Amino acid sequence: MPMSAASSNANNGLFVCNIQITLFIAVLIVELPEVTPRTYLSEEPGTLDPSVHKPAHHMRKFQVTRRPLEEIPIPNNTVVTGLVGTKSILECHTRKIVNITVEWYKYDHNNKSQIKLVKNNETLTDDKRFLSVESENSMIWYLHIRFATKSDEGLYECRVYNETIFSIFTTLDLYEARASILGPDIREVDKGFPIRLSCIINLTDGYHKPHHSNIMIQPRYMFWYRDNRVINYDLKDGAVVHEGELATELIFQRALPQHTGNYTCVPSNARQASVQVIVHYRGEEFPSQKTTRDRPKVLAVIVVLFIIAII
Repeated sequence: MPMSAASSNANNGLFVCNIQITLFIAVLIVELPEVTPRTYLSEEPGTLDPSVHKPAHHMRKFQVTRRPLEEIPIPNNTVVTGLVGTKSILECHTRKIVNITVEWYKYDHNNKSQIKLVKNNETLTDDKRFLSVESENSMIWYLHIRFATKSDEGLYECRVYNETIFSIFTTLDLYEARASILGPDIREVDKGFPIRLSCIINLTDGYHKPHHSNIMIQPRYMFWYRDNRVINYDLKDGAVVHEGELATELIFQRALPQHTGNYTCVPSNARQASVQVIVHYRGEEFPSQKTTRDRPKVLAVIVVLFIIAII
């Protein structure tokens, strides 16, 4: 009997322990809140209520899909240099983004107002020198400015429309080239001596910025005029013309009186230059020498007239 009593007491203790565990689990179940199903970021943007579903910290700032970094068009804010009278070309890199609209704008000198020049391949301004051209691989849109003038200088914007809008800015600097004939402006030559006129093309002052590259372009032509007549294709009296990339030379092997006249070098993309040629018979006094010799006489006359006026 003592063993039966001990066994009975053990069973009672185990039963009480089971009841306590069961009651503890029941209390936990009652106090647990309702579990909300987890929402993943793969859902469409804008379908989440931000007051309930707060995105992760790195997603809070941007709520739109961003284009990958490698698709962002470059370069931007570039400087293009060109020559007055030639074609200037501006580039807009779009990195082969499809279904885009490209517009080119020109800002005024204060960069406050702008004029829309072209839209895709359509020129919108009355100035038909502006033309937009797409590259064969569709990665670059070009703005062609034919026969550029100084007024075409300034800031240009290429505005690209797609899912988002981005702009490419380019500053156009234009310089003017000028021709110059080496030597004095008046050439006095004895008959029978050679005449050599050398014309070269240089840039006007201001082309000294270090980031500029060489913008000199070989002209389509460099004509020589005597008075108002082109002589390149009507060479007479032993005249010879030598042409280089940025220079031309007119040579008369033996100067003749009929070679006297005004000679002008006219490049296609630069200011013209002129020189006066005077051919004398040998031994004849040059006008410049005569002027120098007569200068003391003129001064003497002026002094005499001044003294008479004082008296």
